[in-house]
Amino acid sequence: MRQGAEPADEGAGARGHGGLSRIPRSGLPALAAWLLLVGVIVAIALAGDELMGGTRGGSLAPFGSRVAAPARLVLTQPTAGMTISSRTVMVSGILRDGTTTLLARIWIGGDAEGSAMIPVDAASGRFGGQVTLLVPRESAQAVLELTNASRPDSPYPSIPLTIASSSPVFLDEPGAPFRVWDPLLIVAGTADESVASLRATLSTSDGTLLASVEGAPEPAHLGSTFSLVALLPKLPSPGDALLLVEPVSDGAARDGVRQGVRLATGPRSATGDTQAAITFVGRTLSFSYPRAWYSQRFDYPLVFGPDVETVPFVGSDPMRDACRNHGTDGWGPLTCGWPLDRLSDGGVLLTWWIAAAGPDTPAPDAFGLPRGTPMVVGGMPASLRGARPGICRSLEATETLMVDVFVTGARARTYRLTACLAGQGEALAEAERDVLDVLASLSFRG
Repeated sequence: MRQGAEPADEGAGARGHGGLSRIPRSGLPALAAWLLLVGVIVAIALAGDELMGGTRGGSLAPFGSRVAAPARLVLTQPTAGMTISSRTVMVSGILRDGTTTLLARIWIGGDAEGSAMIPVDAASGRFGGQVTLLVPRESAQAVLELTNASRPDSPYPSIPLTIASSSPVFLDEPGAPFRVWDPLLIVAGTADESVASLRATLSTSDGTLLASVEGAPEPAHLGSTFSLVALLPKLPSPGDALLLVEPVSDGAARDGVRQGVRLATGPRSATGDTQAAITFVGRTLSFSYPRAWYSQRFDYPLVFGPDVETVPFVGSDPMRDACRNHGTDGWGPLTCGWPLDRLSDGGVLLTWWIAAAGPDTPAPDAFGLPRGTPMVVGGMPASLRGARPGICRSLEATETLMVDVFVTGARARTYRLTACLAGQGEALAEAERDVLDVLASLSFRG
């Protein structure tokens, strides 16, 4: 009977413990069977982890690691290892997991240097936006982290990036792609606080130097901002060119940022004859401007005392009185501003300010501002600076140019021309030519 009962007991054991009871209880066969079982369990776990997106527990992928993005996320830009040469990093792609808003963050050396919320289109899953970096860092490594904004503890796989060949300079202007229109080139951006001086050069594809300008960045809350204006000569035929912006220390240049540009214009156009101009004659200065322009009196004196002098606003658009008297008897508080609300496309507005300097005060320090691009105006040393949009932004201007002219002598003065310009491409270039023509006509007396 015992021999007959053993099969019954074996069947009961099989029903109670599944297939595990069939594994040999001792010897090499048992060891091999248990190893095979453990291997199957590990393989299943790894496969499940891969299906979940390549990360477990919401942990961020190691810095700089190249983790394949899950099928539900297709990142168009930036690509893994892409070089970032500006403060703005474009992020775009397709996401199909129901996420409505992406949180994009860029990490450099363990610090989050920029973040942005990027909406995801519910129908197509497409998304697009940009992340602006706060401060340039001399680091060859960075990482882009994307997460569901509602679940920031569960990131998608990280994307490794390269920062501008370890340069401490980021360019805001010009961006890529960029077309250079004569006669001015504004180069602006942010530098690491350790950068004391910058040099920007523009060269053609055959190595011909078109322009070079140097200047010091201005300290700011985050990094140091710079805006350099290069005066371009007569440009050659349209073609490719290279802009190089590099830090300079003790006369030696460090690694900089290279930006390919396109020369879009040829020789400067004719400026017209003097018969088509109106000349303003003031107490100490005179200049000419196009006959089609407008002028607006500015009764608030630019210099007080015995050297009182007023210079009108001149520009391409109609203007109104820039000052308003708030008193009932005509002697109340006086407020002054711009003589118009906005500039037209290709529009120009010029305004002057004149500061007297004592015989012991160096004229270049009259405003306490750093020099820009050196030039000569009316036979006197001058400095040109520019920004986009600058202080003229309330007029919807594209560009602000400031020119300080240092008139020396017993009655030393600093004359500042502020020019507000609007437009793009050739329209902006034509406005710049008009400003340079006014400067070319400037002369001083006394």
